[in-house]
Order: sequence, then C-alpha cells, then structure tokens
Amino acid sequence: AADAAPDAGQAAPGLDEDWTLVDGADSRHEAWRLPAPAGGVCISPWVDLRENARSGSRVSNGTWDFLPDDLIALLARATRDASRCEFHSPLRLPLHGLPPLLIQCGQCEVLHDQGVALATAAAAQGTPTTLTVFRDMVHVFPIFAFA
Repeated sequence: AADAAPDAGQAAPGLDEDWTLVDGADSRHEAWRLPAPAGGVCISPWVDLRENARSGSRVSNGTWDFLPDDLIALLARATRDASRCEFHSPLRLPLHGLPPLLIQCGQCEVLHDQGVALATAAAAQGTPTTLTVFRDMVHVFPIFAFA
C-alpha cells in the first residue's frame, strides 16, 4: 500500500522484526493484528532458538565472528524460559502471507545458516524473498561504521 512503510530489525534476542511480521500476518491473534508493512528487512536474523550449537555456521564461523556461542546459548535459554511462546522461533511458524522480505547476513557470522533457513522457508511458502549474503562479513555488520 502507498501509505505502508517497511519494517526493519536486526537479530534479537526477542526476534522483534520477524515476530512483528509474523504476528501481523497471523489471524490467530486478531487482537494484536497490526497493519501490514510494505516489506521487511531482516539483518542477521536469529529465527530458531532451538538450533544445535554444534553444527553448521555456529561451528564453522565461530573463529571469525565476534558473537560468542556461550552468549547465544544464554540468551536462547533465557528467552525460552521466559515464555513458551512459539514466536521465539519464527522459523517454525507459517511464513505465507508476509510482505516481501530482504534478508541480509554475513558469510562469516555464526547465525549465517539461520538467515539462509529463513529465506528458504519464506520463499518455499510463497513470500517474495531476497537473500543477500555479504562476503567476509560478521554478525550485524551493517551497524558498524566503516570509513
């Protein structure tokens, strides 16, 4: 819509960007329903708090990324313990009906696989999705001021 604006966010631990988009598109929560944004921008999304820490980019990129695995584990545990709400892992929710998504992640970040998984799942459910993986970049690299 002409009066809609895109919604953007970086990785969690509340998964705010993804939760807002999914909740706005999810009719099961009519009382919380939000107007649909024109699009969504997910920067280094953290979309599955139940991911195995001993596999994929959590292991292979641990040497390069500044985000320590013990902090990821602590935040995931605290978030899961605070609520049993399924929104803490948006990857496990229906992703159809969302506005177009731009997902950006770094090739060297520990959550790289989560960005790819979100893009794959959203596209498979019919959501227009663009995934951009930036070579040699770490977690939430766009927030750093490179001069």
